[in-house]
Amino acid sequence: MGKHLTVYDTEYWRRNALFTLEEEHRAKQIIPGRTWAEATRQINFEFEMNLTSRQVRNWGHRHHVYAAEIIDNSELDFKLNPVREHRNKLLKVNQTLNRLNSVIKSQRVRSWRYV
Repeated sequence: MGKHLTVYDTEYWRRNALFTLEEEHRAKQIIPGRTWAEATRQINFEFEMNLTSRQVRNWGHRHHVYAAEIIDNSELDFKLNPVREHRNKLLKVNQTLNRLNSVIKSQRVRSWRYV
């Protein structure tokens, strides 16, 4: 039996769409210039819906509408030594991996094979 393609009718798409066409147009006006959370609050308020910001965000990305990202322009702290910070991070990762690895090696797997 081969793979079969399910064909959905227009009603299916309409039922499962987030917005009607008019709402969609309005939503596309609401989203830009706001963060996703703000846009979601506004959309829920205007259309009396209960969407999560994740839903709105996914919908926006699918329709190429993007919210304002929060840009962090705080001054960098130059007292930190970036090389040492990075080295410490790598060291931590390495320690974690080694710990996991040793745990795996200490357990007998499938009753005959050591990993």
